[in-house]
Amino acid sequence: MNLTIQISLDSTWHDAATLIIPNPELGHQGPMQLGYDMPSALDRI
Repeated sequence: MNLTIQISLDSTWHDAATLIIPNPELGHQGPMQLGYDMPSALDRI
């Protein structure tokens, strides 16, 4: 399962990161990976 995390800036939504949950059936005991969209994140700081 991949989830896109967005931020709102000036009333426009922008992709900021992706949360990857490879085994969602494991719940909170399963692994996850969070990766930032660095060019977008740095432009917005």
